[in-house]
Amino acid sequence: MSELTKQERREIKLKEKREAKERMRQDFHKQESGKKIMVYGIIAAVLIIAVGFFLLLPKPEPVDYATGNLVFPLGNIHWHATPSITVCGESVSIPQPLPGQHLGSSLLHTHEDL
Repeated sequence: MSELTKQERREIKLKEKREAKERMRQDFHKQESGKKIMVYGIIAAVLIIAVGFFLLLPKPEPVDYATGNLVFPLGNIHWHATPSITVCGESVSIPQPLPGQHLGSSLLHTHEDL
């Protein structure tokens, strides 16, 4: 049995350290990919449960409004005031929007029907 030289022992030790490091790196990546799979699985399960919950909710029954022969719109109904602007006793005209559009926000606006 021949003795290993100091250099050979050092190289063997370095090789073992490199192999151990590589095994640790591979184990770490296996754990990370396992965590990713688990997180994505949980997200998918929550989404499936949420969609299933909303699909299984009871459907609202149509309401019979006793209106006779009158037809009412089912959407929102709202009225507008007729605004007028007076500055120092003089009437100021309000800008007119293009047909089918309005000026201002959805809460405070004017229409072309002034």
